[in-house]
Amino acid sequence: MDPVSDLPLPPLNPLLKLYQGASGAREPSWSLHNPVSNAYFKIGWAEFECLARFPYVRTAGELKEKLERETTLRIGISEIADLINFLHRNGLLAATAPALPDAAPPPWWKKLFHNYLYFTLPLCQPEPFLKSTLPVVAPLLSRTFVSVMMILFVIAAFMTLQRADEFLHSFNNFLSLEGVLQGLIVLGLIKIVHELAHAYTAVKYGVAVPHMGVALIVMYPVLYTETTSSWQLSSRKQRFHIGVAGIVAELCLSAIFLLLWNAAPAGSLMQGLSFSVVAISLAGSLLINLNPLMRFDGYYMLSDLTGIENLQFRAVAFARHRIREILFGLKDDPPESVPESQARFMTGFGFALLIYRFFLFLGIAILVYHVFFKPLGLFLMLLELGWFIGLPVWSELKIWWQKRSRIAAMRRGRFAAAFLFACAALLVLPWQKAVTLPGVMYSESYVSIYPYAASYIEELLVREGESVTQGQTLVRLSSQELDRKIAMARTKVESLKRLQSRARTDARLMQDRYKDIDLELQLTEQELAGLISQQEKLVVIAPFDGVIKDLGPEIMAGRFVRKVDLLFRMIRPGAWQATGYLAESDLSRIEVGDKAIFIPGGAPFTAVDLRVKSVAATDVESIAWPELTAPYKGPLAAEPDSGGSRLVPLRSLYTVDLTLPTRPENLPDMVLSGEIRISGRRTSPALRFFRELGGMILRESGFN
Repeated sequence: MDPVSDLPLPPLNPLLKLYQGASGAREPSWSLHNPVSNAYFKIGWAEFECLARFPYVRTAGELKEKLERETTLRIGISEIADLINFLHRNGLLAATAPALPDAAPPPWWKKLFHNYLYFTLPLCQPEPFLKSTLPVVAPLLSRTFVSVMMILFVIAAFMTLQRADEFLHSFNNFLSLEGVLQGLIVLGLIKIVHELAHAYTAVKYGVAVPHMGVALIVMYPVLYTETTSSWQLSSRKQRFHIGVAGIVAELCLSAIFLLLWNAAPAGSLMQGLSFSVVAISLAGSLLINLNPLMRFDGYYMLSDLTGIENLQFRAVAFARHRIREILFGLKDDPPESVPESQARFMTGFGFALLIYRFFLFLGIAILVYHVFFKPLGLFLMLLELGWFIGLPVWSELKIWWQKRSRIAAMRRGRFAAAFLFACAALLVLPWQKAVTLPGVMYSESYVSIYPYAASYIEELLVREGESVTQGQTLVRLSSQELDRKIAMARTKVESLKRLQSRARTDARLMQDRYKDIDLELQLTEQELAGLISQQEKLVVIAPFDGVIKDLGPEIMAGRFVRKVDLLFRMIRPGAWQATGYLAESDLSRIEVGDKAIFIPGGAPFTAVDLRVKSVAATDVESIAWPELTAPYKGPLAAEPDSGGSRLVPLRSLYTVDLTLPTRPENLPDMVLSGEIRISGRRTSPALRFFRELGGMILRESGFN
């Protein structure tokens, strides 16, 4: 005899209550209620028949024999053992029941991990208040009232369509600080009405509402109403009414305030407030509460409408089953026996849920990374990615491994396995040789000529494309303001010199002011020298031998130019170089002397040969070429510093300088931004990813 058959059946909690499941459901079900923890558990026919016979048998073997004798059920001893473990884990056994050796509570770190992501704060026990005020609120819950409000909503919507531009223009109010504060207050009031609608509807159908409070989802507060007792309702229609009550309440608010928006004077406070209520109510109802992929009202409403309990878990099981069938051609039995139409619906819903969960958990992980301080934010982000995305993928891969012999025996399975193996090889094998980085190519001797000060062009001594020599005068400028300051300074110098000369012959003047006159004369002469130096800079001299470029037709003698107006550029033909910005993860892949090419952004089929000249030993503090940064639509993530004068990269970058022998004839004489590809050491995409991940972890943890 199997020793497991002698497993004793523990006594059940005498306070447990059992309720018949929803009428009209596809499968018979019951709700098991533990009044101590106010928790509800949905059980099926097999569990119900087992629990009904618990008081009349002593061991699992006796229960199995009694079930097979009195029902058509065929249940294994292991399934009975699983049921006992379920009862023990959820506190559904009597206090005198012996503890199971493997039923230890979850470790503290698991509780902490789940609690920081989602936990509730009960604030009040509203049931007495709800029951006493229900007669007053009951008319608002009637079908007649809701129908009238929906008619008013349609009328108000048609009225608003005629003023659609004005209505949408009201959104600009949200962009101000007052608009944000008003929106937050309105959001809080709307959600209070939303939760009260759930609560009053539940009390209307005799469902207990033990508490209301705030749930924190990744530290974001959300109001909630405890209506778990609605599971005891046998009518799915009543459960649906409880679930939809909050959305109906928000739509009723939208109808009222949409009418007020049309009636209020344009630009008034009432109109702005009405817009806030309508926008937040509709956005909350349509985008969040009605979304069946989130565990909010829409999901439970869909579950009640379809009569499918535990819809998300079962739908994901069908989707995973379908994935194995598509990839490998496996003809396994479906997760459960349901009608074909229901199986198709659950499979489609499961696929939508898997895609939605991937992006949702990815977004939550990124949010946690930014919300929490470093390095805790990084740790929690990696933990969530591993827990919510990595573990489900790993569990599915384990199933594939268990079925590997069957997969290998099927043609589609062999093809899929070969394809997956090829993809894995592309990730692991070191086939990537090119190191790609954004960069610019420019003349090694390159200068842009701007006026030293706002001035007039007296003489323009060069033409576009003209060759000039070092020291040659290019343009003469004059500044009336600078001439005026020089004249005033010279007059002051002459006046001070005369006063100084008098002070030498006048004893009284010499005693009182000679030292002050001498100091003032010295300062004025220094000021004059500075002004003359500035005036000399208005005569532009060629700094090297080169060619004049980008001399616009508007630059001519007699024209007034500002300090920001470009006069022309000067380059040295034949001496060109390139500079790129290399990620830290690729730093070990290149070295001086490596070959490279430059591909200009405006000429994708042009390649210029380069060679690595030097690689910076430390990362850059700022990016010298704005056209390569994100604020200027470039590829490098950067942001201005506090002073706004520099562009600071958001990750570690290293400058790479490259040389080229001559400038190709088909490229213009200007700074060119583009892409640099260096022929470096081979690496694999997976290794590169883990290098970048490791570098990020070191940076964020403060160990680097």
